[in-house]
This record gives sequence, C-alpha cells and structure tokens, in this order.
Amino acid sequence: MAIGRYLPNCLHTPPDHHAEEHHVSPDPTTFASIQAETDWERPPFIDVSREQLMALIGLWSAGETVDRCDLIAKGGSNTNYLVSFAGRPTRFVMRLYASDPHGWRKEPRLHGLLGASVPMPRVVYSGIAPDIADYPFTVFEFVEGQTLLERMASGQIPTLGLIRQIARSLALIHRHRYDEIGALDEDLQVVEDLPPFDTWIELFLNARATERLGAEVVDRYRALVEARRADIAEIASWTALVHGDYRPTNLLVRGDDLAAVIDWEFAMADHPFSDLGQIIRHGWMTGAMESEFVSVYNEISTNPLPGNWKQLARLRDSINLVQLIGSRIEKPRMQADLRRLILSVIEQS
Repeated sequence: MAIGRYLPNCLHTPPDHHAEEHHVSPDPTTFASIQAETDWERPPFIDVSREQLMALIGLWSAGETVDRCDLIAKGGSNTNYLVSFAGRPTRFVMRLYASDPHGWRKEPRLHGLLGASVPMPRVVYSGIAPDIADYPFTVFEFVEGQTLLERMASGQIPTLGLIRQIARSLALIHRHRYDEIGALDEDLQVVEDLPPFDTWIELFLNARATERLGAEVVDRYRALVEARRADIAEIASWTALVHGDYRPTNLLVRGDDLAAVIDWEFAMADHPFSDLGQIIRHGWMTGAMESEFVSVYNEISTNPLPGNWKQLARLRDSINLVQLIGSRIEKPRMQADLRRLILSVIEQS
C-alpha cells in the first residue's frame, strides 16, 4: 500500500472547453472576495499512523488489497483520505471527523432521505472504533469533480444550467420542514433546542468577536439588526432541514453539472435563509442568474422565496459570520476576511 499526499489538483477533471465557452469572468471585486476565502486557514490534519489507517480500512473493505491511501491535502476542519483497491475502479473517501464528534451519525440517514433527488456521495460505512483511533469516520464513494469555489477562483462563474441545478438541490433540501430549530440526531430528530433566534446576535457578539470587529463596527452592526427586527422575525418564521454549510467550497461540479453536494455534518433544523446566504455570500450571481435561481427554487419549494429574499439571506448569513469571527481559535486571515464580509452587509443594507 502506498500512503502519500493527494495534491488538490488531482481532484480536478480536465477542463471541458466546450462546456465553459459560455462562462464569463466575475468582476474584480467579486473575484477578490472569492479568492480571499481560498486563503482561509485550516486546522492541522489529524495525525494517524499507517497501521491505524490500515485497521480502519479493514473495517469496511472486506479484505480487499489496498492499492493507495493518500491524504487529500485540502478541505475544512476534517481529514480525508482517498482510498483505492487493486483491480477495483471505484475509489473512496474516508473522512475522519475532528470538528463535530457527533456530526457523522447523520450522514447515512441524510443520504437515505435525499440521495435519490440531491446529488451527494453514497455513504459506504460510518462508525467509530475507539480501540483503533479517537475519531469517528465515514466512508463515501469518491465523486470526481472540482469545487465551485475553485471553479470561480480560476476566473469562471456558472452557466444558467448549473444555477438551475443548485437552486433545485436547495429547494429539495428545504422541503423537509421542522417545527423548531436545533441539532439533529442520527434519526434526523431535533435533540438540542436552540435559544430564540432574536437572541443570537448578543450570544455571538462575545469578547473575541467584539475585539476582532472593533467597537465601531459592532455598534453599526447592532444598529442594523435593531432596524431590521421585522426581517429577523420573518427569517425565524421558516424552519426546515438545512445543509448548514452550503458554500461554493462544498459543491462539486463536473463540466456544467452539479456532481455532488458534500460535507453534511452541519446539517440541522434551521432557517433556509442560512443556506441561501452562504451560497450568494460573495455576490457572484448576476441578475439573470438570480432570476433563474428564484424561478427554479420557487417551482420546487413548498415555501417560495419572498421578493426581499436576498436581503433576508444576507442578513441571516451575517449572523453566521459573526458566530465564526468569535471562534476561540486565532485565524488572522479568515477573521480579517470575515470582518470585511460583515462590513459589506452593513454597508449594503
């Protein structure tokens, strides 16, 4: 078995020049915003030995001969290995969870609920083996593709066909309604109620967030939220299943198709405007894209988007950003960019 580092560009498919001939480059401001996210810090990869990797693979590979097991040197907070077997064309991603010790439990049920309608990697195995390693893990069939963030950071934005697929996937996720917000268990039932939404701002504006934002920005943000209490109430009135991290970095594309929505460990019962705000965060959608997005979303959704959906989505996403900037871990590049994004919401409101 070979163990090595799987370079990020190995995940890319060769460029499809025919499919991309209708793409246009984003404007410089949008391009800079997209590029900045690619420079966010990530925590160290989980340190596991060759013996531990082989033992974990043995739990789900039924004695097959491992050809390669390569670290995928990219991603967010978790650690992923690309695993291939001798004489078998299908490859697999084995993900070790570092950020949420319970998020992995939802993956099989989410695939069962959505896998037939929303493109997502098939779950092969999910579990924890504390006698081998301290981290739970899930195994997925590998999906060939490039993240939408990588695609846009290279100077391309999606075609309307891809926009339609993104809108469809979100609408199908959001069709699954909940009566309350909170974390989900392995049966996708709410097991941890969250405090009322209108109290989140003060909860997230902790000392760390205040220091990183600065007193002036905090005062301006509080004033914005106070002026938009009616919008806060409208956001809170709609609760459904959300992906929880529906950013371009978690959308795999192949040509002009949405190949897979990945990284579901943050799925929960929450406000759909959270997902909507994450996907439009960098302002990359043109007017034509937004019109197509809304048309497809509303055709499928059980709760069509209101006319002010974009303003509601950006406001809801700003709360995600405030929560992130108050993290205990120092990430200077990420936190500087979060401050910029929060300021853009304030200035455009």
